[in-house]
Amino acid sequence: MDKLTPPHLQPSLTWTMEELLFLEKYRHAAPSEIFSLTKTAGSQRLFHQLFARQDATKKFPFLYTNEQIVYPISLSNEQASSERTAAFKASLLKGKRFIDLSGGMGIDSYFLAQQFEFGIVVERDAELAKITSHNFALLEQVNVQFAIGMNAEEFLSQYQGTADLVYLDPARRDQKGGKIVKLADCDPDITTLLPHLWKMTDSVLIKTSPLLDIQAATGELKHVKNVYVVAVENECKELLFHLEKDFIKEFSIHAVNFEKEKSTTFSFTLGEEKSADPQVGDIQKYLYEPNAAILKAGAFKVIAHSFQVKKLHPHSHVYTTDTLLNDFPGRRFEIIHVTNVDKKELFKFIPAMKANLSIRNFPGSVQDLRKKLGLTDGGDFYLFATTDHKGHKCVIITKKV
Repeated sequence: MDKLTPPHLQPSLTWTMEELLFLEKYRHAAPSEIFSLTKTAGSQRLFHQLFARQDATKKFPFLYTNEQIVYPISLSNEQASSERTAAFKASLLKGKRFIDLSGGMGIDSYFLAQQFEFGIVVERDAELAKITSHNFALLEQVNVQFAIGMNAEEFLSQYQGTADLVYLDPARRDQKGGKIVKLADCDPDITTLLPHLWKMTDSVLIKTSPLLDIQAATGELKHVKNVYVVAVENECKELLFHLEKDFIKEFSIHAVNFEKEKSTTFSFTLGEEKSADPQVGDIQKYLYEPNAAILKAGAFKVIAHSFQVKKLHPHSHVYTTDTLLNDFPGRRFEIIHVTNVDKKELFKFIPAMKANLSIRNFPGSVQDLRKKLGLTDGGDFYLFATTDHKGHKCVIITKKV
């Protein structure tokens, strides 16, 4: 193709010394202070950068350390992968050439470029692509070229080469800003692109909303080899579907949770989940709640079988043992007392009536139950309203281990 361009510094995007001094002066400013500044001085572009740089300290620390980096509009920042999840994606695959059909802010492409000899980044928004190209030049990540102002369909209609990996993160918002979770409603529609992709690659990696139904998506996509449910500090951030040409075996699901200083991965297949026959029994000394990635992945029975923990009820996805399991992938609690849904009984153990409340296989909402029990949120106690193996509704009073 003759429309590919290397990373290129844009003079119009380069910060002046005066602008850098302004950004440095107010880099720790509270949102209210930043909003007040907009009434008296400066460019809206600078104020946007202040907010974006504050977000980058946690989400993109590798960008934050370079003061010349330019951050695009808020939606692009919001939809971009974090540094941690992008680095994880890049660790999964490597080769000679990758193509990112939805470059966006370029976080995923930046890390993929470190695992591949060469990459092509496709981005239909010309202004966004110029910012990303500018940032890549600043970062000296020069083994990529950009297809600026082209959408995925246009690029594929002109590209004659092959790739070891095609990566795609379809846009997940409609024209009114609403969130989209169905594959066919994303832009581009990956289900219509796949026949074209299989002519140029044997490997496709797709990032989707964590709200997507895994089994429905795998049924649409076909040839799925691996599904990764990726959570950061117990909050699901994205689903990854790795497709391999002509793969017809059962796919594996990997529930990955990144904590502050470590990560855990639990892998299984739907066949293993279906055939697992966990024990169901009385509430014991410790209570376990699987992390968000495992719950989203649907490893409700196989997790109990793997760690030899008992379920409280076939449909209550909390677990119990008499001996503490420090390696269980989730939150661990010591059980203080088990009671009926009784305000007076709770008061005996929690006089301040302040506790963190969760509902697992229990009717109603957390808000309604908190109101009924007269609880305020927070504190050191963790309450689980659930159903035990005898069908009794109960509240388990616990503290974190």
